[in-house]
Order: sequence, then C-alpha cells, then structure tokens
Amino acid sequence: MKLLSAPKRDPFYQQLTALVFPIMIQSFMLALVSATDAAMLGIVNQESLSAVSLAGQVQFVLNLFVTGIAAGTGIIAAQYWGKGDPASIEQVIPVALRANLICGVLFTLCAFFAPRWLMLIFTDELPLIELGAAYLRAVSSSYLLCAISQIYLIVLKNTGAAAMSSRISSSAVVLNIDDDHLDYFGTVENAMRSFTRFAGMARRVLYNGDDANTVRAMEAAPTPEKLTFGRGEENDFWPAHLQKEDGLCRSFTLMHRGEALCRLTIHVPGEHNILNAVAAAAMAWLLGVAPEAIAVHLAQFTGAGRRFEVLGKVRGVTIVDDYAHHPAELAATLRAAKELGFRQVWAVFQPFTFSRTYLLLEEFAAALSIADQVVLSPIMGSREKNQWGIRSEDLGAKLPGCVCLPGFPEMADYVMENAQEGDLVLTLGCGDVYKCARMMLLK
Repeated sequence: MKLLSAPKRDPFYQQLTALVFPIMIQSFMLALVSATDAAMLGIVNQESLSAVSLAGQVQFVLNLFVTGIAAGTGIIAAQYWGKGDPASIEQVIPVALRANLICGVLFTLCAFFAPRWLMLIFTDELPLIELGAAYLRAVSSSYLLCAISQIYLIVLKNTGAAAMSSRISSSAVVLNIDDDHLDYFGTVENAMRSFTRFAGMARRVLYNGDDANTVRAMEAAPTPEKLTFGRGEENDFWPAHLQKEDGLCRSFTLMHRGEALCRLTIHVPGEHNILNAVAAAAMAWLLGVAPEAIAVHLAQFTGAGRRFEVLGKVRGVTIVDDYAHHPAELAATLRAAKELGFRQVWAVFQPFTFSRTYLLLEEFAAALSIADQVVLSPIMGSREKNQWGIRSEDLGAKLPGCVCLPGFPEMADYVMENAQEGDLVLTLGCGDVYKCARMMLLK
C-alpha cells in the first residue's frame, strides 16, 4: 500500500519552512547567549558576573507581570470567544495592553533613574550595587521593548492571527457534538460555532459524517482538507465485516473509499467504540502509520480508566465503572452493556450539575430506561447552586422501579443485597460515584 507522501514543493512544507526559520534563529540566539556567558568568564571578573546576575532578577520580576497579564487575558478572551462574544474581548484587550505598557514604562524608568535602589533589593554590597546599576541603565530600554512584545503576542493570540502555526502542522478529529455544557455555551449552536473555529485552526479535520451537528459545524470550517468517518460507505472511512468475538472483543475491516486497509480488533464494547477505533485508525493512517502497526497497537488497547472499567466480581456480580454523564454517553454505554449477555444490567448513576439534569431531564430518563434497574444518588452540583430546584427524585419519577438513596453507603448496600449472580452493575457519572463501586467490591 502506498503511504501518504508530500511533493517537494508542497505548500505545506513551504509554510512550515517560513514558520520554522524564525524559531531556528531564536534558538540560535538563545544558544549564543549561553555561549557568551561562558566566554565572559574569561573576560570579566566574578564580581561583575555576580552583579549582572543579580540585576537580571529585575527582568525576571518584569516577566512575572507581563506574562501574567498576557496569560490572564488569553484565558478571559477564550471564555468570551467560546460564548461568541467578541465585543467583550475588544473591551478586555485594551485594558491588558495598557497594563503591560504601564509595567514596561515603570520598570524602564526605575532601571534608568533609580538603578541603585533596585539593586539594594538584592544586595547591600557596594561594588555589586555600582556594577549592577550600570548594567540596569544600559538595558533599561529593553524592558519597554519586552512589554511591547508581550502586547504584540496578546493581540496575536486573541484575534486569531496566531492560528497559522497550528493550522499548517496539525490534524483534528471531531467525534460528535451534543447539547452539553450549555451552562457555558448557552445553546448547541454556540457549541457548534466553537467546533467550527477549532477545526479551522487545523490543516486537516476528520469528522463524524453520521452526526448532523458535526456535519453542519464542519461544513462552515475553512479547513483545507476535510474527511469523514462513520458507519456507512458514504463516508471516507468506515468499518466493514463487523464480527463479535468472545467477551468484549470486536473485529472489523477498516475501509477507505472502497479499499480495505486492514483488519482491526478492539477489546472495548459498544458501537460507539467501533467508531472511535475507526477515527483513531484512520487518522493514524493519514499521518503515515503503516496499517499493520495500527492493527497491532489497537489490539493491545484494553480501555481507559473509568471507561467501562471492569473493577471485579463479588458473588458472581460484575462491577464496572464508567465516566458517562451525558444522556448520549449513558445510552451508548448501557446499550453496549445490554449486548454482553448479563442477566440484568444495573445503572447506578450520579447526576452531575443541576443545570444539565434540569435541561436534559427527559433525555436522561430515556437513556437510563435502557437499564433493567436504576439507582440514583443525589445530584452533584459541583460549581453550581440549585437555582432550578431540581432533584434526583424528579428524574427517578420518570423511571418505573427507580430507587433514590441519600448516599453511597446506602446505594452500595441496596445494590449488593438485591443484585444476583450474573448481573452487571455499572456505576455511572463524572463525579465521585466510583467510590460507590469500591464500596460494593468490599461487600
């Protein structure tokens, strides 16, 4: 099979060269500074070197201020950017620019007009103070230039002008877009716009062609190369000849535009993990990994922590922990569990955040109804106050036979008293419900 290769004059390599050359020059200058330090040992005395080293702490303190302002501005701007609020970003950036400029001017003035006072912060030895003061006067203007350069970086990072470095060298994978984290995004449309911007920063994006939200978001992305994966051959990559092996094992043939690339085996359950494997394998192949190597390493993957993690068995009852906390994740995990041939599947669920539980109450009920038995803990509010007045009992009322209990000890006792040999107990949620699973293992 012919792997991907790039012509000598591929625009990608031309852009990469333009990006790497300034970085190479910067690295050379840093190495030159180190070499100069070594050379200075044979030219100037130890006292001069000590004075300059102490005076250099002024630059360190300045860096704390200007990089702190730059980093803080980036975090705040990212929050507003995710909410689709560029007007607020335009208000934040000028404040950061003024703060950095003020820092640069103050440090420059102090270094030029009061260098001895600055040196007194670090030493009381007069010779070191005099030598350090001379150094500070000489480099004082560089502090202003440092602040200005940070201002330049703030503007670059928060206006999208810095995207080229990642766009020409990165690939992205988008699995799906659900109506999650609405306390941040507000609407699923805002979440989709955020994914559009994310994909636009990559040179290549591989996305789920079966997910309507993802398809809409990716259609608007300016990414140069777009490819899809999914269940059917209308996608660029898809699984064919699916076969269920023993236990959690599944195998399929990875297809690419009518061509069979390799046979893959995975050891995690559920159709969603088949699609995850298709996406991972397809991206690896696009990046030049040999199909044979993809097959070998994927077969060695037995799952991540808190993702259908089998913790053990107690009196014939299998205890599994999973991070699923959104209705779509719960449904995928519970459907996968139902296919494994257990007598009954128990969903021991800890709802996470009041807003998610309130906004997606019907969806949670539909997902949890896949299980044979449901046990609910109180809602873990995390960062939120319960302004909606929502309780786990509101969810339990929509699930016949559901049991709501006040804490993990009571839940563990109830489940292990009622579960029978051959049952599967799944603790579900992104909070600390895994503690309940550990309690069950001790029963």
